Order: sequence, then C-alpha cells, then structure tokens
Amino acid sequence: MKMFIKALLATDLSPASFAMVNCSCLDALSRLGTEECILSMCIDGGTYDLNVFNQTKLIFEKWLDQQKNILEEKGLSTSIHVCGESPAKGVPLLAELKQCSYIILGSRGHGMVSDVLLGSVALEIIHNSTVPVLLFRVKGEEEAPEKITCCSASENILEHVLFPTDFSANSERAFQYLLEIARKGSTKITLMHIQEDRRIKPHLEHRLEEFNRIDSERLASLKRKILEEAGMDVDISLLHGSAVEEILKFSEKHGVSLIVIGTRGRGSLAGIFLGSVSHNLSRHSKAPLLLVPDRPRL
Repeated sequence: MKMFIKALLATDLSPASFAMVNCSCLDALSRLGTEECILSMCIDGGTYDLNVFNQTKLIFEKWLDQQKNILEEKGLSTSIHVCGESPAKGVPLLAELKQCSYIILGSRGHGMVSDVLLGSVALEIIHNSTVPVLLFRVKGEEEAPEKITCCSASENILEHVLFPTDFSANSERAFQYLLEIARKGSTKITLMHIQEDRRIKPHLEHRLEEFNRIDSERLASLKRKILEEAGMDVDISLLHGSAVEEILKFSEKHGVSLIVIGTRGRGSLAGIFLGSVSHNLSRHSKAPLLLVPDRPRL
C-alpha cells in the first residue's frame, strides 16, 4: 500500500515557506516513497475579476518555479497549481481532487507573527483535510527572513519516531502509517501512552495499577506488530500526567524527529479537536508532526 506516493505541498511564497522547502527534513520524502509533489498556492479568486486573477496566477506561477526547482533537486517530480480558493478550503479540496496521499504544511507556531499559511490557517487546513498532514515548524522573524529556519533538531525525520496512542480506533488508523514508516527504514520508534491525571484523579487512582498493566500489554502488542514488519529499535513509554506536556518533554529530551498521531477531523471542530492533544501539539511541537485524520483515504 503506497501511503506517501503523492504529496501536496502548500506554500504562500513567504520567507518561512522557502525555509520549509529548503529544509533537509524534506530529503526523507523519497525514502518514504514519495515520487510526485504538487506545489500549490491558494489565492481567493473571489476578490478578483477573472482577467486580474489569470494575470496574477501567471505571476505566481513564475515565482513558484523557484520552489519547484528546489523540490526537484530533492528528487521529487513537481508540478505547480495555483488555486482560486482560500487556503483553508482550497488546499484540502485540491488534495482530494488530485488524489494526493498527504499534505505538507509549515507552521509558525504559538506566539509568532503568522504568515497566511503558516499560522492559524494551517490549523483550519488540518481540520478540513481527509488525508494526513505532515506539519513542519519554522522559527525566526519576518524582519530577518534570512534567519528563518526549520525547528527540527534532526535532518532525518525517520531517525526517531514517536507514536503517542490512546488505543482508540483513530489511533489504530494512525498506527497503519507508523507501520509504513517502519517499513521504509525508520531507525527507532517509541510507542507511548499517557495516563492522564484529569481522567484518573481523584476517583480512579485505586485502579491505576490495573490500567498500567492493561496498557503495557497493549503497547507490547503494538511493538510485536512493528517487529514483524521491520527489525528495528522499538521502545515503550508509559507515562503519567498531562498528555501534551509529557509528549513535548519527551520529544525535546530524546531528540524525537517525527511525531505520528491521530486527529479528529471534519465535523469535530467544536468538540474533540479544539483543545485536543493534536491541536496543541500542532501549536507547540518543534518536532515535525504527521497528523492522521479519523477517516484517511489509504
């Protein structure tokens, strides 16, 4: 099953988007099996008449050639598409129409001045997408565009992959992508579950030992499945506390190169997604994230 064969990379031609395209993390895409990339820029065509939009589109296509050349140097066959929709609507729609396996986005993260794609709009795209989103964080300020760089501490996103799971059906879908990453040659994988204090305390503390035993067995079962697919280093981590805080602390301490996690997608914005683990990781994680929606198209 080819889960990563065709990518849609969303850009806004900002300095931050050039930092993402130039990032050495993207060198691993060919190892994942990515053969084709659609370089997409979305501009809201409703604000222009048709002639102005067509002229603007031609200008952007010429500028996009710079990023296209960078991607092709990384071994990706790249085409350009300028979309006449808002990014939040146009990027997920184009990914479906072009039958892309996943979307690549950049994020400026919490507390930074946002570009069009690399701020809150990125979260809207994640919410609307029916395919996984590979999210990279960039750091730096618009006042010094030459200093904007990717936040990732590792040049190889397959080096140490972290998989936080709550053992839900949604996490099981994300686990299928983790297995594919294992097959493609990840060096190390850590399987993680967090016993969240807000769920345990104060009424279920007396059952914590029972929960730990059950969840340790579940993590061990996932480990066996990975080892059946690929011989590699697989660790298990069973933690207690706040899920977001524990994931971020572990990621920083152990040099995690990629976090694979399930998200709640379309139709869940008012409920699980806002304030959820995946939402907060999207805002705060320095490590790249592969966010797998609850109904991905495999």
